[in-house]
Amino acid sequence: TGTQRGVVLVFDLFGEVRQKLGKSAGEGSGSVTSIDLSVSGETIVAGYTSGIVVWWDVIKGSVLKSISDSHHSPITIVRFVNETSIISVDASGLVYKLNFSKAVMWANYSVDSECLLDGTAGQILSMHILPPLSSLKLSPSAIEKHCCRNLSLIALSSERSSFAVAVEPSVNVLHRWARVSPGTEVPAAESSFLPCLAWGWALISGGGVNQTPVLARAWGSSLQL
Repeated sequence: TGTQRGVVLVFDLFGEVRQKLGKSAGEGSGSVTSIDLSVSGETIVAGYTSGIVVWWDVIKGSVLKSISDSHHSPITIVRFVNETSIISVDASGLVYKLNFSKAVMWANYSVDSECLLDGTAGQILSMHILPPLSSLKLSPSAIEKHCCRNLSLIALSSERSSFAVAVEPSVNVLHRWARVSPGTEVPAAESSFLPCLAWGWALISGGGVNQTPVLARAWGSSLQL
């Protein structure tokens, strides 16, 4: 849980506080606006109103890396792509992929930033990351042979458009499509609804025996796959 005082509280399954992250390193960062826990449960990423993104070691309660030069607006979304890569989004519509790496001879982590969207699309209202192939109940050999084994996808929506973006093995905007224009029979209140995105894996016609990434987008009463 993130707090207005810039502290991240980590609870166990019994509701007991196990860590308080941000007692010193989080000072001056502002309120916590978004957090995400890695799949392993060993690290947490937190975004703050100041635009700072902090990567935390949950076990030690220490900062692994603090990034202050990518965003200058409040962070609205932070999500893990994998254990050492995250997506960060701020209120101005800037979207970054942050890749952490650790040199063999050094104890500190470095970060490589890649800009996915430069803010011209407007504020990002929704984002979803494709669950990893390992989330499917496939054998190790089936995963190794799968055509999407190295692929990581995200989807984002602004007020006007949605984007499907590949972030691994390389960054590439795969598709952009505009918001569906409401028909005359749709109430005026429909325009105030926010988009909702969700990735999943499914068997589709022409896809063979391999499950394929499928994106669902809902916007008001419109649902698209």
